[in-house]
Amino acid sequence: ALMVLGERRITPFVITLGVVGALLATPEGRWYARGPRVRVVNATGSGDSFLGGLVNALDGGSDWPEALRDAVAAGTANVLSTGGGQFTLQEFNTMREKIQIRAW
Repeated sequence: ALMVLGERRITPFVITLGVVGALLATPEGRWYARGPRVRVVNATGSGDSFLGGLVNALDGGSDWPEALRDAVAAGTANVLSTGGGQFTLQEFNTMREKIQIRAW
């Protein structure tokens, strides 16, 4: 499967891996993002928060790796809240600083 991911004609896609992080592959490159280990309060809405972080970053002009960072930060900040999408901008920014991104 990794050989197929390395072809130049791929459509951008992302795979969320829960507590393990997320993978992003685009024609420009492939990246792995991992957030800090946190105590999950409630995972409801984390996928939606992840997607919202990704789309918002891309819409704001971020490149793919930074958009992935924002996506993982939003998903991670979300699991710390008691309800889906209830995290603050400060919580998001704190998580964003802790996201590790590397090419794969």
